[in-house]
Amino acid sequence: MHQFTDAKGNTWHLTIDVATIKRVRSALGLYLPSLADNGGEPLRDLLNDYPRFIDVLFVLCQEQVEKKLPGPDADLEFGRCFWGDALEDAANSFVAALLDFFPDRKVRETLKKVVNKSKQLSAKLLEQVEQQLDQLNLDELAKTLSGSSGSAPACSASTQVPSPSAN
Repeated sequence: MHQFTDAKGNTWHLTIDVATIKRVRSALGLYLPSLADNGGEPLRDLLNDYPRFIDVLFVLCQEQVEKKLPGPDADLEFGRCFWGDALEDAANSFVAALLDFFPDRKVRETLKKVVNKSKQLSAKLLEQVEQQLDQLNLDELAKTLSGSSGSAPACSASTQVPSPSAN
C-alpha cells in the first residue's frame, strides 16, 4: 500500500489491484495496466493531464473520500486538494502502486528501472538548465540583443500601404 498527502494535509492510501482496476475502467473507461504500453507514453500523458489524473485518483480513493470529504461535491473538493508538491507526491505514489500491480516480477523490475532512469534524466536536465541560467550574464545578453535588433527599418518608397478607399 502506498500513501500520499494532499495540499490540505489529508493522507490518502493507495492500492491498485484487480478490483480497483475494474472500478477505474467502469467509471472512466481507462484500463490502468495499458498505461505501461508504448514505453509508458499513456502513463506520461495521464500524469500530465491533471484533471484526468485526479479523476483516476478519486476513483481509486473513493471510499476514503466519502469519509473525509462527505457531500455532493466530494469529487470537486478532492480536486481542490491538489496542486504543486501534492500533485508530484500523488503521482509518485500512483506510479509505485501501478508498478507493484504487475504480476510478472521481470516486468515490474524493468518498469521500475524505466521510471527511475526517467527521473534521473529529468533531474540531470534540470540541473544543466539551472547551471546554464546561473552562468548567464544578463548584461552581456541585453547588450547583444539590443545590438542585434537595432532599429526598425523605415518604410521604403516601394512599399505601398493600401488605402481604405482602394478596396
